[in-house]
Amino acid sequence: MRRIVFVLGALLALGVAASPADAQIRFGVHGDVIAAGFGDLEDFADGDFNLNGDFGIGGRLAFSPPALPIAVYGDLTYFFPDCGESGDCSYWTAGIGGQFGLPLPMVRPYVLGGWQWQSFDLDAVGFESSTENNPFVGLGVEFGMLAGLFVEGQWEFTDSFEDTNFDVTPFVLRAGVQFGN
Repeated sequence: MRRIVFVLGALLALGVAASPADAQIRFGVHGDVIAAGFGDLEDFADGDFNLNGDFGIGGRLAFSPPALPIAVYGDLTYFFPDCGESGDCSYWTAGIGGQFGLPLPMVRPYVLGGWQWQSFDLDAVGFESSTENNPFVGLGVEFGMLAGLFVEGQWEFTDSFEDTNFDVTPFVLRAGVQFGN
């Protein structure tokens, strides 16, 4: 009799502790705006080039182990800069990072950090196109009650324009939705 109770108790404990594997991978889309950090570039390239306030769209793929408050993710964002009379320009970022959040049911605040690749291209005299890779850090919040909506801000540290006197540390605001839990 004890063996049957023990086996049933063990099966019940395993059934309660097991987490579904389908909730480990999440994907999403997001919109970004460069809120600050590129203002010093206004004086560069005849005063027409300024990424502050420019928008971008992107996607994210994340993996989060069950029952742990962490996630590993990769994302890609393409921005649509207004180059004015400076010529043709483009700016995109791609990164890999991690999140550590508080495991709260409705609102989950988190910190994030990782490594990012940034590509600048401007068709202007005196500007060389470059692709840099540098760290980033940020804060965010995910709203579990609203189908995976999230908002985050991140500081992107870059040494682009290191041979000039520009201080370039963009602050990017991002909002999006993730599917999967």
